[in-house]
Amino acid sequence: MIAAYSELNARLDELEANLSFTAIATSLRPRLGSALNWDVGGEAVEYAQQFMGMKAIPENIYGALLVRTVAAFERFARLLVDDAARRTAATGKAYSDLAEQVRNRHAVLTGRLLSSLEEPREYQVIDVKQLAENLASCVSGDPSFRLNTSAFAAVVINGSPQIIEKALGNLGIDGWWDAIGATTKLQKLLGTKTTRDTSKAANRRLEELCRRRNQIAHAGTADITVSESDLRQDIKFVRTLAEALSNELEARLK
Repeated sequence: MIAAYSELNARLDELEANLSFTAIATSLRPRLGSALNWDVGGEAVEYAQQFMGMKAIPENIYGALLVRTVAAFERFARLLVDDAARRTAATGKAYSDLAEQVRNRHAVLTGRLLSSLEEPREYQVIDVKQLAENLASCVSGDPSFRLNTSAFAAVVINGSPQIIEKALGNLGIDGWWDAIGATTKLQKLLGTKTTRDTSKAANRRLEELCRRRNQIAHAGTADITVSESDLRQDIKFVRTLAEALSNELEARLK
């Protein structure tokens, strides 16, 4: 859980740095003329003149960074589910010790991952030999069994609340929305007071974030504009939600 959240934080830090650079560049461009010594001439002045004459739309850059933000959260969720599967497997000394739901879902999800071999998703690396060997080890009473954690993680095809609920539900991990809704940071960020209101607001916010991401990435909708302040709040929300979810799963699976 900690590793997944640490990686997400690093990616979000990088995106925020790009965001700040874009915001500063946008503010500097119309003011650059009065700050330069034009008598110096040369290449530096030529670059400055080109920069001042550019008609870039910062909202378009912020939109691209929003897509990257949601993608980073999706990757985080996938790593989180993978880690949760590993920890779930560690709770049993033998394969038969695991909950029947987990054992059944493991067989089905491994089959689905294998069946996608001819048309795998671009971010997936499918090791057929390893998947088959691991599945063969999962027999009743075997103390050396190995779950195909990647099969559970492969369920995360986007960052929507429904997909994350489904992926964690395959491991028997349910009812976590209210738990993370009790976190003070999330309540303060969303302006809510009760646990239930916070969990509902977080669910809606994540759903909306994924919807906007899809509109920008797939439809190229010109009506969807992303401001600097919007993006900063979105990144802060993703960071806070991920922290709450990581802490909840860490407590459950410790």
